[in-house]
Amino acid sequence: MLLENYPTIFSKNLRYILEKEGKRQIDLAKELNISKSTVSSWCCGTRLPRLNKLETIAKYFDIDDPVLLLKQDFKNFL
Repeated sequence: MLLENYPTIFSKNLRYILEKEGKRQIDLAKELNISKSTVSSWCCGTRLPRLNKLETIAKYFDIDDPVLLLKQDFKNFL
């Protein structure tokens, strides 16, 4: 898989898990002390989180492996 696909895949997965958990972008930003614009850029697929933030997001949503957030078949792992 090409690296340039990861922002799009992560964006879809993040938006999915936010909706599934009944959270909004602003909730994630506030609870993880991340700027609203950063979370928005992740949800829009223009940026990827750094590895430490990817781990923080996974932990927040109780996901064992942060790499799952970068997989196209993410929904199958939940």
